[in-house]
Amino acid sequence: MKTLIVTRRSNRYLYDKMLRSLTIDGDRQPIVGFNKASGARDYLFHCFRSHCDEYDLIINIDEDCLVIDNDALKDLITYFMDCKYDFCGMPDGGRCIHRCHNPLVMNPFFNLFSKNFAETMVMNQREARDQLMPFSDRKSFNSPSIYPGMSVKYDNFEPYYGIFITGHMLGMFPMYLDSREWVDNISTILRNQNHQEFLAHSWFAREYDRPDSIHKVRIDAFHKEFERN
Repeated sequence: MKTLIVTRRSNRYLYDKMLRSLTIDGDRQPIVGFNKASGARDYLFHCFRSHCDEYDLIINIDEDCLVIDNDALKDLITYFMDCKYDFCGMPDGGRCIHRCHNPLVMNPFFNLFSKNFAETMVMNQREARDQLMPFSDRKSFNSPSIYPGMSVKYDNFEPYYGIFITGHMLGMFPMYLDSREWVDNISTILRNQNHQEFLAHSWFAREYDRPDSIHKVRIDAFHKEFERN
């Protein structure tokens, strides 16, 4: 199996820390740019168009993530491929205290995308760029569980939502990941299908180098807790 690991990179310091935590096999490619409001959507389409012919699996991982158990990540990848899922990630609503939007959509801080998913998005790019959530049809989609006390909105909050909604509408097979909040009530810890914690995400990488950032100290503490190298 040929695997590509892509990251939308804006901070070399954070990217290098993430990369040192990641030991699984795969070609690594940082991608710069895509910083506009539609950046995440355009970045994902770029990854699909550029690499769907060459790779069996695309792993998307943000620069403000750290892999905390590479064996658990390998188990997740094996399970994802063996069960023929098409896309994988954490729901963007109902799981995270500060992401209370559409649970049918996966936040793009960490994802697995099959070759089938990437090729399908390329073939349906025009539709996927503009696809809105068909509210009346949401119950017909494969939906994740909502954690007690968490909020959701079946909305169209981000430009990248159309990619995942299109995946649902075309009958593709999603794999939703469980998660928990870290002690800072912002960072997210992801679990694989065996409930093993494999990845930590600090969020707010774009704030790290700002002089007035309230997140730099928090992210530095996050690295101190989760770095293993």
